[in-house]
Amino acid sequence: MKEAIETEIDARLEWAEQPSNNVSRIILNRKGDPTDESAWPELAEWTAETLERFDATFRERVKSLNAADWRPDDEMQEE
Repeated sequence: MKEAIETEIDARLEWAEQPSNNVSRIILNRKGDPTDESAWPELAEWTAETLERFDATFRERVKSLNAADWRPDDEMQEE
């Protein structure tokens, strides 16, 4: 669903899969200087809007997952 998710979020994401750790990350970076207090309102607005897009994009997808259906990638490839 990578392409659909990136389209909904309207950004290219970094997909950091770490299956050996049973965790993965989806990252969206933004350039900016967090020590520049004059930029804080803009950074806060960007963060809020981005969190809303992530929530709208992932909430139902995550709710529909069933942990009992999960299998490691190597088990799926054996089939």
